[in-house]
Amino acid sequence: MIERNSLDDITNLILWPREERNLEFKCSMNWNEAPTKAKLTKSVLAMANLRDGGHIVLGVERQPDDSYVPVGMKQDDLDSFVQDNLSAHFSEYADPYIEVNLLKHMIDARPFCILRVNEFAELPVVCKKDGAEKLRRGATYVRSRRIPETVEVPSQVEMREILDLAVEKRSRGFVRQAERMGFVQQSRPNQFVEQLKALPETEILRRIRSMGHWRVLIRPAIFEKARFQSLRSCRAFVLSNAVNSGGWQYPPAHDERIIDGDDWIGSEIDFPPHLETWTLFRSAQFVFRFAFAEEYIGTEAWPTHPQFFVPGQGKLYLNILRTLKIVSCMCEFAARKAEKGLLEPTALISIALHGIDGRELSYMTSKHKLEGKYWGRNEDIEIQRTVSAEGFRTSASELAIDITLEIFRAFAWLNPPRALFEEEQKRILS
Repeated sequence: MIERNSLDDITNLILWPREERNLEFKCSMNWNEAPTKAKLTKSVLAMANLRDGGHIVLGVERQPDDSYVPVGMKQDDLDSFVQDNLSAHFSEYADPYIEVNLLKHMIDARPFCILRVNEFAELPVVCKKDGAEKLRRGATYVRSRRIPETVEVPSQVEMREILDLAVEKRSRGFVRQAERMGFVQQSRPNQFVEQLKALPETEILRRIRSMGHWRVLIRPAIFEKARFQSLRSCRAFVLSNAVNSGGWQYPPAHDERIIDGDDWIGSEIDFPPHLETWTLFRSAQFVFRFAFAEEYIGTEAWPTHPQFFVPGQGKLYLNILRTLKIVSCMCEFAARKAEKGLLEPTALISIALHGIDGRELSYMTSKHKLEGKYWGRNEDIEIQRTVSAEGFRTSASELAIDITLEIFRAFAWLNPPRALFEEEQKRILS
């Protein structure tokens, strides 16, 4: 999602070459015309049900070849858009209330309107009365996944996505309310953090932190000291539920390499390009840290062949399909925890990538071609989701695709081939 703050970001929205799930283009329209109000109302209702909301840009015309040209708006059309009028009209159709912000922006003397739609505050947005453009009372609208268009919720996948977002918001609200009322001590949520702080600082962990690396965290939302009966139960769970994919195991679970701590088990791997360490607590908190295997490209640990891939001099990479593989195996492992009742009622999943500044996305194979150059703009990124245990059990694969796409958005790649990833994911998890 493009940030909403700077003028450069607004310009980027308008000049973006295609529609996205969170970005919709409209030609010049006049707010005083009934069809305009109906079309924009439907789009706003849908954007509000997306994580991070979205933008609607007016003044961009679709061409016969499906490209988009920013031609600007007619002056009368531009003047017809007034913040108070928009807010009043949308509130007639949205239950609960939607926050929509109107921006007007000029590019080379061409005016544009941008509607910034915020995601719903607590509950998913439902249409509360019938209207033109097939607006239907009681309907829930969303932007579809495969083709960027506004539709009624088309499948259980989109509905679960909306419900998981609502559960996440309600869970946070409940914790805040409980703390205010004195039912929960503010230090309580930090018990998971204290477990992590108590882990030993090993040489392998220090080496991982000195490189570009992943940090994956999966834990229940509510702390219980012993969700596993014993350390032996922890060990048995990992050995029987680690995810195997093409010779790689998530997490790497070899009985002879697993060690016992006071309230945890763990293991370390030092076999380049695999430099990894993981820990599973009796509380069901799981943390996995591992260096980017891409750091070893061009070495004996990861040799390259000119027929397939030639790394650029001094360049750092992140392998696109390996990223998909890591996130898919991670979500599948979380689903297996949920199946055993270890993540009830909800769980936090957190993925952090450290050392991505300037790092470039690549398929690292001649099989797939990447159109354009996409590289990391920040040193670190972190993605967090609060997901119901049922959501993990039923929608782990879809969640993995969504998280993978969000990682790639941090590299300014906003339209990855979801269908390709879904096909590759089937192979990864087969």
